[in-house]
Amino acid sequence: MKTFRILFAAALLFTTSFVQANTQAADVVQQMADQVIERLRTHKPLDDNQAYKLVEELILPNLDFTSFSRLTLGKYWRQASPEQRTAFTNAFQQLLMRSYATSLNAYNGESIERLGERDEGDNRLLVQTQMLRLQGAPVRIDYRLQLRDGRWKIYDVVIEGISLIMTYRTSFSEEISHIGLDALIVKLSDNNTKAGCLAGPQKGC
Repeated sequence: MKTFRILFAAALLFTTSFVQANTQAADVVQQMADQVIERLRTHKPLDDNQAYKLVEELILPNLDFTSFSRLTLGKYWRQASPEQRTAFTNAFQQLLMRSYATSLNAYNGESIERLGERDEGDNRLLVQTQMLRLQGAPVRIDYRLQLRDGRWKIYDVVIEGISLIMTYRTSFSEEISHIGLDALIVKLSDNNTKAGCLAGPQKGC
């Protein structure tokens, strides 16, 4: 899971800059990618505040957390109350934000090569790419995006055939079947609070 998070973080640096269906949106996201990379090049390693600020300002606006949450919970989303949906979405967003912020310092000059696109209907698009690393074989990365409020937003990332949504769905489904959705939400919230420091135990966290 750690390796998956690092690849996911590096991949998002270049996300919808390849999408041509909406020129204005592509320009916005290209600017985001350039800003993220520039900040990493000039400020790495990032401290906790810098990492969270970068994510909040440049990354979160381009992710569709409602769809992330809905598709991750699957049948449990349909069974959940509005309050449970909101609580889970908030906790899951914090988990992904923390995972991304923690992984930012792993960026090491990776670049993305576009392989193609596929229209998946209902204003959804699959962008097929591979990550080119300084060392090692390329890593296949597919992005699933959908048009929401006039902008393309990511709702899933598939790395070497492994979907972020399906990875979390498997894990969360097992926990919900044992402890229930409310207990899972509490657990995620508690873990997010306890893991508030990104630097690690070697730096006093």
